[in-house]
Parts: sequence; structure tokens; C-alpha cells
Amino acid sequence: MKKVFLLLYLLLGVFSWGDVETLLANDIPEIVARVNGTPITSWALKEEFNRRIPLAGYHVTVNPERIKQVQREALEYLIHQELIYQEALRQGMIVDQSKVNEKWQEILSRFPSPQRFKEVLQHNQLTEEVLRKMLEKQALTETMIDQEINAKATVSDQDLLRYYEENKEKFVIPERVKVRQLLVKVDPGGSQKEWEEGRRKAENIRVEFLQGGDFLSLVRKYSDSPQKEQGGEVTYFHRGSLEAAVEKELFSPKVGEVSRPIQSIYGFHLFRIEEKKPAEQRSFTEINQEKLRKELFEVRREKRYREWVEMLRQRASVEVYISD
Repeated sequence: MKKVFLLLYLLLGVFSWGDVETLLANDIPEIVARVNGTPITSWALKEEFNRRIPLAGYHVTVNPERIKQVQREALEYLIHQELIYQEALRQGMIVDQSKVNEKWQEILSRFPSPQRFKEVLQHNQLTEEVLRKMLEKQALTETMIDQEINAKATVSDQDLLRYYEENKEKFVIPERVKVRQLLVKVDPGGSQKEWEEGRRKAENIRVEFLQGGDFLSLVRKYSDSPQKEQGGEVTYFHRGSLEAAVEKELFSPKVGEVSRPIQSIYGFHLFRIEEKKPAEQRSFTEINQEKLRKELFEVRREKRYREWVEMLRQRASVEVYISD
């Protein structure tokens, strides 16, 4: 079993030399589980655990509960993989040798020379024949997943339309407002007095506007924005994308009016409302149907996988020798 998990490292161009370093406890038994009598070793569990929490991240503290959670997930994954492989054998599935040959060439391409490849195999007490058997097992497992999971999770055009009709609220373009900005810049590290002066300046500029001043002229005269000569930056905001207080200031004024000063880390902003657009329901032809298809496929795939593996597990004899 130890050699089986070397495959992952061969494919990634990373090799295991000696004992596996891990955050898992040292007193884990050599055999952590059996699936219909086939053992899953502590070495395999540690390899899968390290794939999920790489050693490179060990300089930070990992919560003990997180370690337990990842250990459970890693062991469940190993059990699932073995269940799937055994089901492929039970169904008499034949290995697609073209896939095996493709993986074989992929592994060889990661080595500087055939001799280096043989040295790594020898160091890990692995022969080319055994490695090929490992690749065949992987190919069978992948083919089994394609047949039982992916092929049964497809999403038709009718499925897309049905989902759209039942979830139209998810395909609404929110109310949005187009604004032009005037910025009164304040040093983020400035004193309270400097920030108060910035606010007063922004308020005074707004008073000039209310008294009949032209906003574009005010922008060119007072704004600290790089776009001041172009009349200020023009931006769109969607309802629901901002803090409630800021949103109120932007969506309450009418077109042509200017908001009260809004504070940010950059200073104080005055926004003139250029345009308002109400919320719009997107039609089925306007939505990104391929993106939706992929999203629905992943949901179906995950559901199908959980149900199918659970069915395999109920039919199998699975013994786990470590506790949570």
C-alpha cells in the first residue's frame, strides 16, 4: 500500500525518501482500516493527510480539531477509493491501456533521464511492473467514476430551463446607480483635526453645488482624484454591494443631485448621481448557460458521488481501527 501512494508523488515530481513527516499522532496503528479485507496503512493515511495539509504549512499552528477533521477526511477518501476500485473489479471492468500509457509517459517526462527514473523506483523498492499495476488501478478507478458518476450527472438544456424558471430571483440584475466622483483626499494616518478639516471642505463644496455651482467645474477645481481633469471618475454601484449607510447615501438622491460627504480610507467623497437603473430580470437567453451547466453538474456530481459511495459502503465490510 505504501507504494501505491508514491504514485501521487511521482506524478507531481516529488519523491518520498524514508519516513513520512506528519502532524498526525505517532501511535496510529500500522493498519488503520480494512475494506473487504484489503488493508489501508498508516503510511497511506499520512501521505493523504500531507496532501491536504502540506508540510510547507507547518510553520503555522494547526488547531487540533482541524487535524482530526483532516484525518477523518483523508481516511474516508482512501476508503472510498478502495471501494470504487473493488466495484470496478466486481463489474469486470477492463483497463484502458491507452490511459495507462499516457500516464506512464507523463511520469517519465518528469525525470531528466530514464536512469534517474529507475533510481527513484529502486530507492522506493518499486519495479516498473508494480508501477504499471498502480497506474492500471488508477485508470480503473477513474473509468468507474466516469461511468457511475459523471455520465449520470449530465445537465440537459431542459434541466437548465427548468432551474431558471424555478429560481428566477437568482438571475436578477440588482438596482444600480451611475455616479461621478469628487474626492477630498485626507492622509489615512492624519490627525483627527485633519480629518475634520477634510469633512468641512467636502461639505462646503457641496454647499457651492447646492447654490448653483457646476459639478464638473467643482471637480476640476477641488478634487484630488487623478481623473479630475476629465470631470471625475464615473462608477457604477449595485444595490447590495455596499454598506447600508453608504448605499443609502447613493441611492436616495435623485438623478442630478449630489450625495452628502461619504468617508473612506482615502478621505471624503461627493457623488453626483448620473443615472439610475431599476432591477432587471434577465431572460433565459441572457444568462451564462454554460456556467450554469457546470455549476449544476458539480452539484449533481457531488450528490451522486455521496449516494453511490454510501451504497457501496453499506454492501461492503469496512473496519476502521482508529478513533476520531
